[in-house]
Amino acid sequence: HGYARYSEDEEDDDEEEEGGHDLSGLWQSRGNFPVGGGRKGRLLLLAVRKTKGLFFVTRPNSGRSPYEITKHELMSKYTRVDDGERTRAAWTHTYNSTEHQCVHGADCKNSAHCTVGQRKADIALLSGAILPVWDSILKVVREHGRHLPKHEQALRVVRVTTDDGQRMAGIKFPAALLAQLRTELQTAMAVAAAAPTNAIVVQEVTPADSSSIKVASTPKLTMTSFFGARHPSSSLSSSSSSSSLPPSSSSPIVSS
Repeated sequence: HGYARYSEDEEDDDEEEEGGHDLSGLWQSRGNFPVGGGRKGRLLLLAVRKTKGLFFVTRPNSGRSPYEITKHELMSKYTRVDDGERTRAAWTHTYNSTEHQCVHGADCKNSAHCTVGQRKADIALLSGAILPVWDSILKVVREHGRHLPKHEQALRVVRVTTDDGQRMAGIKFPAALLAQLRTELQTAMAVAAAAPTNAIVVQEVTPADSSSIKVASTPKLTMTSFFGARHPSSSLSSSSSSSSLPPSSSSPIVSS
């Protein structure tokens, strides 16, 4: 879910439920979902009130969400749960079982590449001079990344901060394709090194497209060409006929 605006017209007891208690606290989903380790159960979250009708959400595997949740969504999809031993055990189970594994567990059909609900994940970051090897990067993803999820195939710029506080920026690249990328880059470097430095490559002349020729040879449309130019004879005739009439100011005034 994304950020949702809250309407001031909603009910007035936005921070409190019917019993007059603060809505901040532990909640569990109304239905059963994967909770890690191949098990299904109630999803847990910690809701903390931000403003009127909006709450911060923290989950055991994904941590603090960047998006807030509305009171309506919180109360319609989740129910309150007390901070007991059973709740603590369920929270700890999800936290531990998703450290290096997706929330579906070892029996996930795509366990080799699935990272849904995974608490920790290794990512590959390409930094430095990216543009000279950009074609090689795209080629590797296009030829070897078809089995990866869509979000893994997407190449996007990210910024990360390491544990020692170092900040880095680069292209997020599928870690599973690093070996293929190294091979492709080595091949591209070998081809570039073998090519003559002063070689002149003559490319074939591409035939002109007929539609492009038509666009280039068609005169540009103007106001005059759109409405049509006025014929000179009609302009003179109109001018002479109008000049033969006496001005309205010199016309005699006849009164009865």
